[in-house]
Amino acid sequence: MEIDVRSVDFDPKLAEIGILYKFISFQSFDGFFKPTAELSEFFSKGNDKNLFQNKDQDSVWSTCIALAYLESVMKAFTEEWELCHEKAQTALNESSGYDSGVIEKMLQDAR
Repeated sequence: MEIDVRSVDFDPKLAEIGILYKFISFQSFDGFFKPTAELSEFFSKGNDKNLFQNKDQDSVWSTCIALAYLESVMKAFTEEWELCHEKAQTALNESSGYDSGVIEKMLQDAR
């Protein structure tokens, strides 16, 4: 089932499996959630505002937001997103260029 993020009925704050599958599709092969227009559109419920336009297009920040989203909104589906979360966490820890303290601070800010 394809979720249309421009749909009036679509609400990213709802914990539904179809919404989770759509969200997981935003994760790139390297584990990061890139700050794309599509990811921004997902969070803004199809409105045309760009969530990441005032950031420096940092994949680390958008990945932290994605992890916070999984942990808070999709907690009922932990088993379904666990590997996705682990891959993103590994990307943050090993490929971001930031030390663990900075990453943890960014994760706290995103939550």
